[in-house]
Amino acid sequence: CSSDLFKMARSLFIVLAIVLATVCAAGDWVNKDVSRVIDAKTHIVNVKVVVKAKAGKNGAESYVFLIPREKMSHVSFYSVSVKGEEVKTSPVDIEREDAFAISVPMKVGPKEVVEFVFNIVLSNLLEPYPKEIDQLSEQLVLLKGHLYFWTPYFTKTQNTEVLLASGKIESRTESDELEVNDDSLLYGPFDDVKAFSDEELKVHFMTDAPFLTLYFVEREIEISHWGNVAVEEHVGATHSGAKLSGPFSRLDYQMRRQAETGPSFRKLKAMVPHEATD
Repeated sequence: CSSDLFKMARSLFIVLAIVLATVCAAGDWVNKDVSRVIDAKTHIVNVKVVVKAKAGKNGAESYVFLIPREKMSHVSFYSVSVKGEEVKTSPVDIEREDAFAISVPMKVGPKEVVEFVFNIVLSNLLEPYPKEIDQLSEQLVLLKGHLYFWTPYFTKTQNTEVLLASGKIESRTESDELEVNDDSLLYGPFDDVKAFSDEELKVHFMTDAPFLTLYFVEREIEISHWGNVAVEEHVGATHSGAKLSGPFSRLDYQMRRQAETGPSFRKLKAMVPHEATD
């Protein structure tokens, strides 16, 4: 029995040591200024965060970015840059189950200020609301996120700009620090924001952006004995926005097509080498 207790205590000590090592390596940072832009003009949401962070009196060996775990299924790409150069990142464990943590390893001197640029691309994040519409209705979508930049560090000041596909906004998260500019919302500045501060951001707005999603791509490359290269691609495409309810009218579609309105895609674009021939 005492042996089991010893093993349990030893395991707990190891876990605690790992957590403390992660925290110490991350350093005692303070975010001096955070500027975030959430671009929701298309069905692919791009988020750019510029962080000016100051290391503590003992310096730091890494900086940690957080991504909410409920958003991880939507993440297509992320990167971190310093001084215009992309830097290496690696996932790390922290004591929160609701966060996916990304560490940027770099040795920084005491009180040194570093500017990080964090980019993240999210797919299938915009939720059609309602999920079904008739052919002549406008497509409304719901954007859900965080009002504050979610970070394990204290932030002196921060702001968030949300770029929308239109100025037709059904509802939005209200705030005393909100400025509405037609098809964009500016939240902030928010001062002295505590670490892990979390408040939901919701915007319900209209978009005619085509929700083009490829559910499979197959490429065939044929090389002849004479050195000619033939490439053929097969793609499966669907509109992943609001579904059509009721009948479909070709006449109504043609009329809306001439006006370039309506949530549907009418063509596929492809990039081919300049010297390619048909």
